[in-house]
Amino acid sequence: MKTFRVTARSKASSIFRSDDKLEVHSELDGRLVRYMFITRYVKNFTVPHPGDMMVFAQGDAPNCMEAAQSFLMHGQVLIAIIACVANAHASILEPEISFEVEPESDRGEYFQRFMRADKPALTSRFINVEAASKAITAVHASDEQDRIIRATAQYAQALRNWRHGFELIALSHLFMGVEAIQKACLRHKLKKDGKTSEELAADWGWVEGGGNMTIQQYLDAAAKGELVFQSDRDTYNAAKDVSDRYEHGLENMGTLIPRARDNLVLTAKYLREAIFSVLDLDQDTLEKIMGEPYNKPRGPLGQELYLSGELTGVSENYPPDGFDWPSLFWKNGIKDITFDEHVDKYKYHPDMTVTGNFKGDAKLENLRFEIWDASSFWPAKKDTEE
Repeated sequence: MKTFRVTARSKASSIFRSDDKLEVHSELDGRLVRYMFITRYVKNFTVPHPGDMMVFAQGDAPNCMEAAQSFLMHGQVLIAIIACVANAHASILEPEISFEVEPESDRGEYFQRFMRADKPALTSRFINVEAASKAITAVHASDEQDRIIRATAQYAQALRNWRHGFELIALSHLFMGVEAIQKACLRHKLKKDGKTSEELAADWGWVEGGGNMTIQQYLDAAAKGELVFQSDRDTYNAAKDVSDRYEHGLENMGTLIPRARDNLVLTAKYLREAIFSVLDLDQDTLEKIMGEPYNKPRGPLGQELYLSGELTGVSENYPPDGFDWPSLFWKNGIKDITFDEHVDKYKYHPDMTVTGNFKGDAKLENLRFEIWDASSFWPAKKDTEE
């Protein structure tokens, strides 16, 4: 075996502070791999601005490519937990560099994948390093580790689709996460309450001989609604129905998307709370994870730019050639980035130019420009900070 260091990047909607890092020691196939997560900061503006999330990994592997693949496959598990703690999108880790450390000769293996330069991460959602570290430690120590990892992976995938037009896909991943975590929630409930399966089933309305299900089948089915969805039967039934109809092709997407949108935020809330409920974290850590701003999911970073107004000078035959529609061309950039210590947020100062394409007497009047946060289904904020 040889020792390798691997670096990879993730486009993330949450960031580490410039002086923060998250270190994780993890076992992979019986070998220790050390991970470190940070955010890379770039000095292009008044203050260094956050860019990509970075992971550095070091451990033993047969060769350069195997190190990159195996270290980062396990790194995907860790970044999904980080995404769940921060409740913010983190893209799949993309390998960048892998090289041999202290080779036996004066030549060692090296690999690099060329990647685009970092773009400013338009967010001020800082990751709570202590909470993330405790959550990862609790996952590794849990008897329900496999199910928790499956559920966090589905939640992270939902966050990757947390944007308008993808509500149905996001909800489907959330419900797959519900399926993954429900047995863990059931076992945790039985252990915590000190009850038998028969006693808990009776509490939930089980009547022996009253149906075709065994007690275990009844508990497994009921656990989704009672434990994961916290007895919110309306949201549970709606999310399950939409997920089933989409998965089995029973209904057109056009009619399912509005129902998915209506139940998306609550389903995400219930799944995330269910995941952390089985970890037995201390109350202070739970409050940090569940409190502001982490109670609001964030998808991939972006902006929606809208313009509205009144169009005049347009006749039935406009435009003359049939193709040159009245339009504006919007060039959007960043003039500067500063940091407001009083509110603990970055301020992004836009550099925008708008040019028009109008023929004849056509023109726009009473213009209104709007910039919306594209990463959230919560009431949008007309700014680019958080």
